[in-house]
Amino acid sequence: MVATSTFGMGVDKKDVVLVVHFDISDSFENYVQEAGRAGRDEKIEAECYVLFNEEDLSKHFILLN
Repeated sequence: MVATSTFGMGVDKKDVVLVVHFDISDSFENYVQEAGRAGRDEKIEAECYVLFNEEDLSKHFILLN
């Protein structure tokens, strides 16, 4: 499954075992929402990864300020 940032909103699948963020989320709250889509089934082990580089972080913090 491939999704946009709206993945954190309304996807109710129990069998999501992996969430990979290609970029950092706009906020920590958004990240928690999106990462929380994985591992809803207690019988499975889920993982979440964030792919980023240092330039992503500096741009992100500039926009936040």
